[in-house]
Amino acid sequence: MISFTVDRTSVCMGDDMESHKVECTVSDDSDLAALFEKLKSVGFFPSIQGNNVVWVLTSGNNCVFSYFTKTERVFPDISGRKISEILTPCNHLYFSYCTSPANWKKYILKRLSDIEVRSEEIEHCDFLMEEKENE
Repeated sequence: MISFTVDRTSVCMGDDMESHKVECTVSDDSDLAALFEKLKSVGFFPSIQGNNVVWVLTSGNNCVFSYFTKTERVFPDISGRKISEILTPCNHLYFSYCTSPANWKKYILKRLSDIEVRSEEIEHCDFLMEEKENE
């Protein structure tokens, strides 16, 4: 069994009223995608007006994936990834809130050293930014 915490950024002052930290204990072979779907189903992520925000999951200094709420897309694909693979060296997962794809792009470019690995993610962000400009 693996024990860890999941937390997220607050999205506004009213969202700060309660802690978002969740204590989890799962089997060693638990799937990251299943945990993510469970967090979504229990309302871990607040509803944001416009629904064009991005959540970035980090474990320590590692960016694990980005979740684009408008399109319900996750990059990179997390199918089949085990939670145990991403918890090393810490037992804490944290979702950072980016108010828009443009803000996500600034955030992620600062954090990633090898941007080629995440090129599909950058292209999706650019698509969403262009779509917003054309609205």
